[in-house]
Amino acid sequence: MPHSHRKQRLYVQIMAGFTALAIAAIVVTGCFCLFLFQRLAVRRHLSELDASMETVVPVARTYAEGGAAPDGYHVNEISKLTNAQVVYWNARTGLARESAGDSYTPASPSPADLALFRRVLAGGGISGVYSLDCLGGKVMLQGALVSDSSGEAAGVVLLARELSIIQRYASNFFLPLMAGAVFALILSCVSSWYFARLICRPIEHLESAAAHVRANTRDFENVSGPLEVENLGGALQDLAGQLNRSIDSLAAERSRLQQVVNGIGEGLIAVDASGRLIHHNEAALDLCGCDEDGLRAGTGEAGELMELLRRVIAALERRSTVWQLPDGRSVQATVRPIYDDGAERVSGAVALMLDVSESERLEQMRRDYIANISHELRTPLTGIRGMVEPLLDGVIDEEEEKQNSYRIIYQETVRLQKLIGDMLDMSRLQAGRIELDLQPIEIVSMLRAARQRVLSNASAKGVSLAVDCPEEDIWCQADEDRVMQVLIILLDNAIRFTPSGGVVTLFARTDGEWTAFGVRDTGCGIDPKDLPYIWERFFKADRSRSRDGGTGLGLSIARLAVELMEGRICAQSALGSGAQFTVRLRAQEAPKA
Repeated sequence: MPHSHRKQRLYVQIMAGFTALAIAAIVVTGCFCLFLFQRLAVRRHLSELDASMETVVPVARTYAEGGAAPDGYHVNEISKLTNAQVVYWNARTGLARESAGDSYTPASPSPADLALFRRVLAGGGISGVYSLDCLGGKVMLQGALVSDSSGEAAGVVLLARELSIIQRYASNFFLPLMAGAVFALILSCVSSWYFARLICRPIEHLESAAAHVRANTRDFENVSGPLEVENLGGALQDLAGQLNRSIDSLAAERSRLQQVVNGIGEGLIAVDASGRLIHHNEAALDLCGCDEDGLRAGTGEAGELMELLRRVIAALERRSTVWQLPDGRSVQATVRPIYDDGAERVSGAVALMLDVSESERLEQMRRDYIANISHELRTPLTGIRGMVEPLLDGVIDEEEEKQNSYRIIYQETVRLQKLIGDMLDMSRLQAGRIELDLQPIEIVSMLRAARQRVLSNASAKGVSLAVDCPEEDIWCQADEDRVMQVLIILLDNAIRFTPSGGVVTLFARTDGEWTAFGVRDTGCGIDPKDLPYIWERFFKADRSRSRDGGTGLGLSIARLAVELMEGRICAQSALGSGAQFTVRLRAQEAPKA
């Protein structure tokens, strides 16, 4: 829109505003005056009718004492004297008569008129504007009760005047009122024009100066207007330059801050003092489990977080909450209020969200690990103490009993040493402090060597050991000591859980790019529900055999060792049908002689 059109529109708006305000004031004042005039006129006529009623009632009572109703002549005379229409209703006959010229014929009233007559009988009189069918509509009405000589109600007499009298008076009053309104309207238009010009003239000068600022020019000496306006134009020019530099600096800083916030892994949500979302990053959407629309709508966990932000703004204190996502992750949110620079007024709140699933898992593992270590160490120590105390007290004096006690102490010491050794092995494997010497090894010879090591234990328990290898020359890339450690762990478990007469088999085969080997037995097997947990530290599937010498660390150590050799280990079992543990390592060709 051109500059002149904008000024003209502002000028017209100001004039239209002042004129509309004046017209509204005139209309409201005129309507109020007409309303007030009508009310005063109605009151004056009702007062006159009330004064005339003091003359009419005695006349009507005279007729009522004689047992008759007023005749037409007297009623018409009363109507002329009171300048009002007269209606008389005989309570005994139920007929009504009204003055209408020289005729005065009784007639049955309408139901509405009859209700009004009875209202006068019940209340003794009425005064106001009412509708009477016998008089053709609404009239100003003054009514009174007529009693006979015994004080009994004989009838009702009504004096009425038409509302058209008031309307005629109002029309006479309306013409001077309209003349005054037209004069006031002309005066308001002139005043509107004067004040509109008075307001728009300095605004035009300021708009001209602002246009120069918008155009980024320095030619303010040509701006027409008072000296103050020209000085203001120069100040606007300086202010525009500073403002542009500040805006550029803030935009660059905001861009850097936005990149930093979006780059952090923690979720960040900020709201203003009214609880309206003003900032968030991608991590916040992920940790709330919703998109941006869901975050603004406050659905699910996002709704609880937004409500917490509003409560923090109201309470002005730090709060936190934790929730679970459908995928099992735990999210912790810490919410703090944001204050202005003066730290006197809160301007919003910010929520920092963290995925604490891993830390909670590690903390639970640490607690479980300490509890399991304490439990496993306490058992052999309790056994040793239980044997040492009787020896010290001299309770055991027979040589055979002493030897038996020494044997138990030795067994518990060996068990304690094995537990500590397993814990140290696991710690070194997890910390990566064990150096592996990966080289080609022939796995069949390793299986036979491992069988030879545990052959005495298997024979003592009545368990047969077998080696099942379809090929004699099977090689893999592995560390020989770690492979032997894994095989001994698997064989010890198999012998322990295989009853007398059972068979434990070591097997090996080539499976594509992998070399698969392991141990299977004909023991009691593992419950399928326990299979996912057998690799955990100190887990023992058969609780009834938890005191059979195992530490519960063997399979955990085996898995860590295999994974360090870049392999995989798995278990297959069912209750009553034995178990099979298979290790897969990278296949390797036999080295050339």
